[in-house]
Parts: sequence; structure tokens; C-alpha cells
Amino acid sequence: MLGRSLILEPAPPVEDVLGEPLRLARMPGYVLPKETVGSRVTMLLGQLGWTRPAEALRRLRRLQTTVATILASVSPPFASELAANGWLTRHRDLGRFRVTEVTHPYDLMDAFRLLLHLPDAMPLDAMKERRFLEVVLALVLRQYRTDMIRTSHPHFSFDAEAREFLIRGVRLEHDAKMVTDPNERLNMLQILHDSCYHGRNYYLFSLLSRERTVNDGRMFLMYCQVVRTLARLEWDGTMHEMPVLRRLPPRHEVLYLFRRDRSLKRRYLEDAEYMARVKALLATFQDRPVV
Repeated sequence: MLGRSLILEPAPPVEDVLGEPLRLARMPGYVLPKETVGSRVTMLLGQLGWTRPAEALRRLRRLQTTVATILASVSPPFASELAANGWLTRHRDLGRFRVTEVTHPYDLMDAFRLLLHLPDAMPLDAMKERRFLEVVLALVLRQYRTDMIRTSHPHFSFDAEAREFLIRGVRLEHDAKMVTDPNERLNMLQILHDSCYHGRNYYLFSLLSRERTVNDGRMFLMYCQVVRTLARLEWDGTMHEMPVLRRLPPRHEVLYLFRRDRSLKRRYLEDAEYMARVKALLATFQDRPVV
């Protein structure tokens, strides 16, 4: 042991942090939901054991709180409105993060995780709120990309950044096998972990913001490889031969990305060998309970 450990949730790349907080140029219309007698009764009955309707309402409120918090984070006028009516204060227990300044999409990672972890089947009102959450996050990602291009990175795209990180992660995994010095190995494993971590997230950002890509389905294959690499790494620098299953993303999360990668779907329908390879990869991910 070196008295050190891997940082499993690294900060965003320094060069990708905006100098000023992000502000949405175009705010989507959003009406804050109001409490009703029916919703109060449902939550009360949930405390008495009528759990399924109460849990559905809590999930809906969690989605609404997340949307409201994101909008407040990128719009001071909306934040003032929330503060004035006390809506977020009343639903604080359902929120996953607080109103914050957004200088990188990682500032909203809890919202992205919530989106990925939601079940495919939900009541209609929750499905509408989920769709709105996806729209709001896409707007934030596009505004971030616009700000990056305008201020510091004229050719920035999530797709290009994801590809660079993923390729680096695949190469470093191979190189790490040949490093034996403990200190040097831990340093390399941290770089390997960060490359895989950023590549996985930027790939998600590219798909959600609907960037044009020309990856011919290769990004998804690299994504599957790097999440398996991440599931092999422990905080102390141990690298298992096989992924730890509980640390792999659940199957429904992988399918969420699969359905949104247009290049992948195009090749999947045209290339039988590629289809078989993707099916084999999908079979390695397991379903788990959703939030």
C-alpha cells in the first residue's frame, strides 16, 4: 500500500470548465406543479402502508424537483421565483442536488444519473416529466457546447472528446499490464480510470445533445469496453481480471444509450456480424432494480 487511492469521481478536465457560469439563452416554458388535496392524501396513505401510489408520486416529485433545480441553476430569474414561492424548500427531501453554478455538465451529474436510472415503464405524467428532463439537459449541453466554442475551444464537440478519451482508455488498459512499479502503476491506473470515466460521460452527453456523429457504431463498442474496465478497478489500485458485476451499469442504462446512438442502429441493421457482437455485449449486462 502506498497510502494513496484512486479518485473514483474525478473533476472535469480543466480545459473544459467554463470561465463564467452557464446561462440558458432560451428557457423552456415550465409551470411548477401545485400540491393538491389528492397528492397530500396519497403521501399520507403511503405512510400508512399504501406504498405503490405514494412511491409513484414521490418519483414524479423527484423528477419535477430535478427539473426545477436545473432551471434555477442556469436562470437567476427562475431561481428567484423558486425562492419566493418556497417550492424547492418544500420538496428538499426529494432533490438529488442543490441549485448551483454550472460551469461543466458534471455539475449536474446527479440529474444525468437519475435520467439513466429511471424505469422504462412509468405512469403517463412521470413519462412526460422524464421527457422534459431529457429536453432540459439537452438544452444545457447544447448551450455549454456553444459557450465552449465561443470562448475557448472553436472545434469542441462531445463526440470528438468522447472518442479521444475512449481510445486513450482502451490503449492505456493494454499498457497498464506492463507497468510493475507500484507508484508508477497507480499513477497510470488513475489516468486510465479518468480516461474511461470522461469517455463514458462525454459519450452520453453527445447522444443526449443529438450531435451529428460519424462513428459507425464504434463508440458504443468502446463504451462497453471502458465501463467493464471501470468495473475492474478498485479504489486501492487493485485491477481484477474480470469486472465486478455490481459495478457494471445496469442493462437498461446500456440500452438507453443503444437506442439513442443513430450510427450504431444504422450499422446494427445492416451488418449481421456487428449485430451479433452487440448482442453478445448486451448479454453481459444484468438488470437491477431501478429508482
